[in-house]
Amino acid sequence: MTVYPFQISEVIHTYDKVSKISQSTASDAKERGEPEDIVTISSEAKKRHISGQNNNDASLKNRKIRR
Repeated sequence: MTVYPFQISEVIHTYDKVSKISQSTASDAKERGEPEDIVTISSEAKKRHISGQNNNDASLKNRKIRR
């Protein structure tokens, strides 16, 4: 696949435009006093997350020991 310079410049231009819009939207929301998004995680989900982290840590330790 060939990527041409004009395609790269279009992507950069679009990224700049979107980043400016998202920055102004975030500051406008703060000025209007809109609340931030709050995420709540159930206790079961927390347990699964911690269990997954422990499994990953254990497997990494096993890989280091085997080397």
